[in-house]
Amino acid sequence: MNEVPSLWRSPGTPERLTDSEVFAIIFSTEQKSLYDDVEVQISIGTDSQPLGEAFCFVSAVCLYRKGRGGTYYYKREVVRPRPHLLKNQKLRMLDEVYKSIEIALALREATGVAAAIHIDASPPSGSAFTSKFADQLRGYVISSGLECALKPLSYAANAVADRHTKKRQLFKKP
Repeated sequence: MNEVPSLWRSPGTPERLTDSEVFAIIFSTEQKSLYDDVEVQISIGTDSQPLGEAFCFVSAVCLYRKGRGGTYYYKREVVRPRPHLLKNQKLRMLDEVYKSIEIALALREATGVAAAIHIDASPPSGSAFTSKFADQLRGYVISSGLECALKPLSYAANAVADRHTKKRQLFKKP
């Protein structure tokens, strides 16, 4: 059975965009910034939330034009894992990072634009559960040829994507 690809959304607009359309916007923003002499930071992050016997994954692509504000695009995917994976937070974190890397590599292949990956994990020196394997997650991103950020700098994952995993409407039954 073929899956229907999830579409990107932009806050405050009803339109839905394909990967190609979002990548074209990012490329255009990057090119325009060269003429405007404005630094553009592109970051990608994914967060997840349990949803019964499934997980809601939300990936966000953030475009920040330094000194001029920014915008973001996000897409949501509901995944039903095997039962033994439902309580394994480490594997879920690896899935989050994998989804972000996948988007970043597709963006780079399509446009040549590099994005940083934001990981929703605390630094290794912390006492949070995710601190125990933050170095593994960071190594995964770096070995993919991408830059990364952990909390508290990882706003694409721990603020933007997180916001859309916890929205009440996500948990209503269709």
